Amino acid sequence: MTQFKPKSDYFRIGEYNILMTLVKAYHGSPLAVSTEKCIKSICKHSIIPITFHFIVDKKGTDVVKGIFMRTSGHCTNPDIVFHDADKLAERLKGIVQVLQRPFSYKKGAYYSDPIFFLSTALHKVFPENLTKIIMLDSDLRFRNDINLLFQHFKKFESSNIMGLATEQQPVYRHIFDTYRHNNPGTMVGEPPPNGITGFNSGVALLHLENMRRSKTYNQIISSEAAIDMAKKYNFKGHLGDQDFYSLLSVEHKDLFYILPCGWNRQLCSYWRDNGYAKVFDLYFNCSMPVHVYHGNCRTAIPED
Repeated sequence: MTQFKPKSDYFRIGEYNILMTLVKAYHGSPLAVSTEKCIKSICKHSIIPITFHFIVDKKGTDVVKGIFMRTSGHCTNPDIVFHDADKLAERLKGIVQVLQRPFSYKKGAYYSDPIFFLSTALHKVFPENLTKIIMLDSDLRFRNDINLLFQHFKKFESSNIMGLATEQQPVYRHIFDTYRHNNPGTMVGEPPPNGITGFNSGVALLHLENMRRSKTYNQIISSEAAIDMAKKYNFKGHLGDQDFYSLLSVEHKDLFYILPCGWNRQLCSYWRDNGYAKVFDLYFNCSMPVHVYHGNCRTAIPED
């Protein structure tokens, strides 16, 4: 039986916690439909008891309740926890406003919304006994048990605050173009396995306990260090939190666990046709089995 828990301050901490965001959505909207498909794919391939956390506005709450009414029987006794998007944004405003400056290319752009930066500081507002959570985009389709994804937390070093797959397009080769031009031979923006490729945050394993413990990370998000780094590397981002993590990895790669590409198999190929055809496959190639498809930039996802 699905249990809905409206308050984020007081809830039972399950062993397996995932987090999704549903704001500015409505019944039947593309975001609502995509979220429902993602949830069904998770439940289809797993029998572990999952606590689903949702960052929502009022309409988002209603959409989530409708989704789980329709998916009854698909998921094994899920718990549902709602976190009010406006309240979270207000509590984290000091941190988020600083990070928005170098990673929002213009006011009003899609990824400039504070909601796309909340992952950077959730460790400051979630209960301390919530130590790990996986944050997911809605345009994901699971093809394997999410329990196997949770097992990657066991591979983290003590310095790792989160696990992310590399960006599978030359996005950061492009964003770092000025820095690369001025620094021939740099590995910044180069493809895997040796390059500082940048990350995709569609699947993000947040080790909240390590985030709380990391003096380096907390000093960075509590100051204007990110702004200084953006100036140093001529970085002008437009993709929210993943821009921040990608820039941060240039000087602090020890903060990150590299998630294997098959756990976030990105399908978007925009940059193949926009100036990077010769090097595109160096970023896009992923030889391992696909566990999670990511239909980013509205790319069609293969049927299960």
